[in-house]
Amino acid sequence: MSRLLNIVDACVYYGQIQALHDVSLHVEVGEIVTLIGANGAGKSTLMMSIFGYPRLRSGQIFICDKDVTGLASHKLATMGVTLVPEGRRVFPQMTVYENLITGTARLDPAVIAKVYDTFPVLADREHQRAGTLSGGEQQMLAIGRGLMSQPKLLLLDEPSLGLAPLVIKQIFSVLNKIAQAGTTIFLVEQNANIALKFAQRGYVLVNGKIALSGSCSALMQDETVRKAYLGA
Repeated sequence: MSRLLNIVDACVYYGQIQALHDVSLHVEVGEIVTLIGANGAGKSTLMMSIFGYPRLRSGQIFICDKDVTGLASHKLATMGVTLVPEGRRVFPQMTVYENLITGTARLDPAVIAKVYDTFPVLADREHQRAGTLSGGEQQMLAIGRGLMSQPKLLLLDEPSLGLAPLVIKQIFSVLNKIAQAGTTIFLVEQNANIALKFAQRGYVLVNGKIALSGSCSALMQDETVRKAYLGA
């Protein structure tokens, strides 16, 4: 396998406070990889640093072996990298359809049809304002918007946040199908039970540092992970 995403010794600061300490991880083509950790561990900071917000103080980020450290986010999008941000961040006054087309610079009806096939509820709500959707429907819309650019690498930041267990199960079932269809996924998730069952490999972030890494099956058996994140 080749590395689609490779982060090497990433250090990030907020003012004088260091948020990430020499973080290194990689995601290979076709993988599902997760980054877990407690609230405030630096997971979202790492995700956003891929797009340069915040910028790395030191370290490098590679996409397909190309150094993209500090590259503008719209240029990353042209390389096939899409982020579904934490908190969904849909445009509430715009319709479902209008939200979807903001996810691509080149409108292709076939791609919209594929998104509607993936999330049929979005087709039913096509002309409805996004702000009137349920939390789960908004998350589906955010993921659908991300799929509009037909990404090679889909970055997901806390997709289970604030959702009911049944809705979470539905969304991760769809994400599994998206992965099986060939999209590489890097998932940041506070809910370790969900993340480790969904992904193949995982990293554990503690206070801005990678504390553990390995296959998800191995991490689920690790005593430290079980006590800290799995309620065992």
